[in-house]
Amino acid sequence: MTIMRTHTKTGSFAAHHRLAWFSAILLPTAYCLLALTANAQTAPEFMVSWKALDYVPADYIGKTLPTQTTQVEAAFDVIDQGKIVDVSKNMINWYDNNALIAAGIGLKTFKLTPSSTQSDTIRIAVSNYNANGDISTSFLVPIVKPEVAVSVPTPTANLYRNRTALAPQPYLLEARPFFFNATSLSGLTFSWQVNNTSPTGNPGNPNFLTLDLSSQGTPQETDITLSAGVTNTGNQLELGSRMLNLIVQ
Repeated sequence: MTIMRTHTKTGSFAAHHRLAWFSAILLPTAYCLLALTANAQTAPEFMVSWKALDYVPADYIGKTLPTQTTQVEAAFDVIDQGKIVDVSKNMINWYDNNALIAAGIGLKTFKLTPSSTQSDTIRIAVSNYNANGDISTSFLVPIVKPEVAVSVPTPTANLYRNRTALAPQPYLLEARPFFFNATSLSGLTFSWQVNNTSPTGNPGNPNFLTLDLSSQGTPQETDITLSAGVTNTGNQLELGSRMLNLIVQ
């Protein structure tokens, strides 16, 4: 989840709408500070958090980013004079790339689906906050494509002829999907290719493949092209793959 503390804009939504700077750290809880131009030095601030509701491995410590079809859950608080302000009676509008997507009294949390393929600018506006009128803030949600990583459990792998050199022994490879619009691995389909041939997989754990490079079956200096593909079972257009160039040395 990303947590952001932002200064507000007061008055008209169109007035003073420039983003001064943005800083983000990709950690499980990422903090970033967005400073926006404001009419007063003591302007209230927004504390905004958001998270993408898609799949990443349990040990992933980076920021979970949404794809074009992934829902994003966002929430905020208004901080004024160091205290959280009660805005439960204010009309709150949510905008996605300047299009109004939700409005409601006290609507501090909202789930949205990105409307673009690269990034969405989300704006939150609190109506009639004080005598100066409305306050609002904006934040950016980057949109990514699904990714696949292949884990090769060997600490001694090195490069040889621009390929990853592996010793002649058996290996257990793991395909690790990131940023798929799924809740678990059961919602994903895995496929493996070794030199354009589909090897016998593991029905119980299709994200794993045993690759036997032992000297009895694979001579040294053998080039191997391996690929792992992942497809969202519920959306065949959401897919990703990873290719590895290997050599037995």
